[in-house]
Amino acid sequence: MYVLIMVAALPNSRQPGIFRYNSLGCALLCLASFLIHPICRSNAQKAVSLLALALRTFGVSAIAGSLAALLSELGTYGVRRFQRSDWAVGTVQCTIVLFLWCSLYFIIKQWQSAVRERERMLAMEAEMKEAKLSALRYQLNPHFLFNSLNAVSTLYLEENADAATDMLAQISDLLRTVLSGDMAPAIPLSQEIDFINKYLAIEKTRLGRRLNIVLTIAPESMDVLVPNMLLQPLVENAVKHGVAPVPGPGFVSLSSYIDGPMLHIEVKNSGLIQTDGCLETSHCQGIGLANTVERLKTLYDSTHSFRVHWPAEGGCEVRIELPCQRIAV
Repeated sequence: MYVLIMVAALPNSRQPGIFRYNSLGCALLCLASFLIHPICRSNAQKAVSLLALALRTFGVSAIAGSLAALLSELGTYGVRRFQRSDWAVGTVQCTIVLFLWCSLYFIIKQWQSAVRERERMLAMEAEMKEAKLSALRYQLNPHFLFNSLNAVSTLYLEENADAATDMLAQISDLLRTVLSGDMAPAIPLSQEIDFINKYLAIEKTRLGRRLNIVLTIAPESMDVLVPNMLLQPLVENAVKHGVAPVPGPGFVSLSSYIDGPMLHIEVKNSGLIQTDGCLETSHCQGIGLANTVERLKTLYDSTHSFRVHWPAEGGCEVRIELPCQRIAV
């Protein structure tokens, strides 16, 4: 502002004291701004209306501006050459400058407050999202444990104590894996496949030769991050509703591949031909599918795809598309 004022005064450079007047005026305005700053800061912290804030700011700027103009006039021309008209013009100019400075101060403070509020809201949303995911996972784990222990009780009722003992050991190993990775919201697909293999070993103990497992996992997809325990409820449903109710052998297949920026996962199983009941993903009931759909919506919003299909030849197919997010090196 000082440079601009001095450039603007060049056409009037022959006027006595013009540069001294402008230099002294800018110095006094700078001093006045330091004196006004505590008042502006106090007003910025109060919950006042915009009109009240503007009136207070203008009043303070007018008082400081008139004093700055008076001192600048006296310091340059002295008492004898003092002109009230010049003082009045200088007062208006200084008041406007200080009022604009205060307005800029309030704008900056408002922007900083908006940024802090936005960061607080984003942090709150992230915490709520994490809490929601944790609640969904804690809902899923007891469901899985109940079904596994129910399978053990079935083996004991069938007087197959050896198989029941083996299954308990496998459940213990599986629960150890669940608890050790409880705080990880996303894990590599390779870890999820290891977990699924342990779960299928339990079901294999229960169903024996009736359960055939087919894994077709693309090597380049093994390090892609997926939600923890994403596949377990899907595979559990495939076994429970596809293979277990049907006499004779059945299969559960799990495949993955990468197509562009998306990871594709498919879970298929044999079973009865679907003639009624759940035909759309949005209408599916039960903890497993509903939990999976809700977790994917929370994590990926509209950047994912989840589809359930019942082929004409029977069984069920679940197809998932997720963005390829890999482990940061």
